[in-house]
Amino acid sequence: APPRLEPAITGDERRVRCILVARGPGGLEDARATLHDSMAHSGVSTERLAEGSMVITVPGTLPPTDQAFRLARAALLLRERAAQHAFSIAMGRASGGETLTAGEVVERAALVLRRTDPGTISVDPLCCTLLLGRFDLEETPDGARLLRTKEREATRTLLGKPTRTVGRRRELSMLRASFEDCVEGERPRAVLVTGHAGMGKSRLA
Repeated sequence: APPRLEPAITGDERRVRCILVARGPGGLEDARATLHDSMAHSGVSTERLAEGSMVITVPGTLPPTDQAFRLARAALLLRERAAQHAFSIAMGRASGGETLTAGEVVERAALVLRRTDPGTISVDPLCCTLLLGRFDLEETPDGARLLRTKEREATRTLLGKPTRTVGRRRELSMLRASFEDCVEGERPRAVLVTGHAGMGKSRLA
């Protein structure tokens, strides 16, 4: 089920925001249309800055990890359609009322973008830690380059040891029991896993 987006408490509430900025020759209109068609369910929005760059955002009410994941996928999609452009993903704080065309997070993304070659997606150090495990990254002095989505999500570690799940013994037991019932009874079963964004539904399944 899609996460329920919580409204900001006040117009001045500070939130952690992740943004994607694209810059290059010509326009991004075709790529922009493809992006909206392919990721409409992700709440992606775009806005052009006065100097020609494009800012791509997702709802700031999403957890930072979800924001980073969605914008990383958006960057990869845009690069396929506009390889002559440079892209940067950055994270910072913004007030609830900001449109994200100015402020700390945009300045951070613009700084990263100035050192980014065409066809490259640069990621600032704050976002790098969120994308590890889901995407292939190449380390750089200023953060990392986003290369591609991992074919298989890497196993996370806890105190240096590979750990796929933590504190999910009861849920795993329920899933195993459902599977065993399918095998023994030779009948199909459906299991619905629900929870807030970032709670580990994909990892559990």
